[in-house]
Amino acid sequence: MKHKSPFVISEFTNPSGNIVFQLYARLDGKRFRKNFPTRAEAEAERQVQEVQWLQFPLAHDVMRHTFISMFVAKFRSIGEASLQAGNSESIIRKHYLDLKTEEEGEEFFGILPKKADVPAAPAAATLANAA
Repeated sequence: MKHKSPFVISEFTNPSGNIVFQLYARLDGKRFRKNFPTRAEAEAERQVQEVQWLQFPLAHDVMRHTFISMFVAKFRSIGEASLQAGNSESIIRKHYLDLKTEEEGEEFFGILPKKADVPAAPAAATLANAA
């Protein structure tokens, strides 16, 4: 099934009089917009963005928002969350305080990858016999 790309490149003249190429899309209600000096650069970025969008279509900044929500839930530190996220404490308080429970934060930060099956290292005696 072929997907229609949400990414469009348009040429325009900026206020300085320079021709620029804008890559534009509306993804999950959020606007994506980036300007490039050449069409080739805009096209290269369009291809990168399309691959990411098709392979892992997440809403804009969903990983960032999840991290901040869970960090505040688990650690209850607005100051530390604002430092981690690069936001003011008032923004963290306004958007992220009390969204998730402490238990949800604990569970989120407890997610770990499964331990890979790694073959055991050969015994020292086996190595000595091989030499």
